[in-house]
Amino acid sequence: MSGHVGAAWRAFRAAKTQHVANLLWERGGLPMLAAMVSFFVLLQGFFMSLRLHAARWARSTSTALFLLLAMHAFAAPPAQFQGALALFAQARAGDASAIDAAASAFSVLLKTEPGNPVLMAYAGAATALQATSTWLPWKKLRYAEDGLALLDKSLALLAPAHNAALQNDPTAALEVRFVAANTFLAVPGFMNRGARGARLLAEVLASPLLAQSPAPFQGAVRLRAAALAKAQAS
Repeated sequence: MSGHVGAAWRAFRAAKTQHVANLLWERGGLPMLAAMVSFFVLLQGFFMSLRLHAARWARSTSTALFLLLAMHAFAAPPAQFQGALALFAQARAGDASAIDAAASAFSVLLKTEPGNPVLMAYAGAATALQATSTWLPWKKLRYAEDGLALLDKSLALLAPAHNAALQNDPTAALEVRFVAANTFLAVPGFMNRGARGARLLAEVLASPLLAQSPAPFQGAVRLRAAALAKAQAS
């Protein structure tokens, strides 16, 4: 990130919506304003790409997989979780009207079981996806940062018990890592999550537990890995 754009980013983070005009003048005047406008245009483009990445991932992930993931044993009613997951699948496929509903549904579920890393991962991914549903830069950043924070926490919650094989289900550890990897690989580069997303995807792909996972999940992981390899080679 260039000097002016980097300074604009730091000024924006510090000021949010208060006294932005004064800060711009004090910290560089018109060059700073131009840098911030350029930054916001760039930011919009990045988050448009987030929606495209989400739609591509959804197309490579069958409806059967989303329904299969709904078989996890949660404290929340299964029908409620299935409904939230269906909304998430619609949002990932490009249905903008489902984004806020998916984030809200997983937020409610997470309150019933706040220590569940799978619920937290989906809540984080859905929250990050909300960044594509607004044109306001400060809301985009807030949604992205809040979603990434939830994903970080879900990964931190993983313990050896989450590697336990589940009948007709991927393990919680693989599922959380895969959900996080997809989001980390899709958010703007200045958030510095791409490398970790690639590592998480590689961990899922190399895990011996993957072979014990349902075929749709294995297929989704391998398709995502192939897409990343193609993007890195281009």
